[in-house]
Parts: sequence; C-alpha cells; structure tokens
Amino acid sequence: MELVALLVIVIIVGALLGAKSLGGTIRTGCGCISLVIIVGIILIGLRMNTSDSNTNFEVIQHCKTYTKPDINSEVNGSVNAGVEIYVEDKDKYNYFYEVETNSGDKYYILKENLRSFE
Repeated sequence: MELVALLVIVIIVGALLGAKSLGGTIRTGCGCISLVIIVGIILIGLRMNTSDSNTNFEVIQHCKTYTKPDINSEVNGSVNAGVEIYVEDKDKYNYFYEVETNSGDKYYILKENLRSFE
C-alpha cells in the first residue's frame, strides 16, 4: 500500500513539473523527490553541526585562567570547582576553551578542568 502511495506522489509531482509522457512523469517525479531528500539530509547535517558547538560546562576542579590559549601565557585568575560556564565554540582550540565574561573580556581554561552537562 505504501508503494502505491509513493508511486501516486511521484506521478503527481512529475505531472506538476510538466512531464509529457508517463515515463517522463515518473522520471521527473523521482528526480524531484530525490533532490528534496538530498537537500533535507544536507540541511539536517548542517543544523546538527552548528548546534553541537555551544555547550554548558561545569568546572570539576579549582583551575587557573589564562589570557591566551597557551599554557605559557599570563595567568589572569582562577575559577572554583562547581561553577557553570558557557562555551560558545567548544572546538575552536585543541586544549583550551574560550570563555567570555558578561563585560566582554575573554579568558581561557584548560579543557581537562571542565565537564560537559550533555
């Protein structure tokens, strides 16, 4: 029954797109539906990629914060265990997360010091 419904949809789509014969109608309908499915899969994949880059983290141990994403950069403070931190792009650096404060200042924390809520 599902195959008959699919065939009817393919024929309707093909006819709406202006095919002149039954074979052309089916070919055009299948091509259009395939194109819609492929574009849908691409859009879903892109949406999944962008939504995963933002994450909330919890500090698991008292740790230092740095002025640059480099262990040899200047230490500009520390964060206590249990604090929740929002990271906008978790894949931006290999070993650090970039954190922005409410005032717009940025500091960096080693990834090993944070745990994701996911």
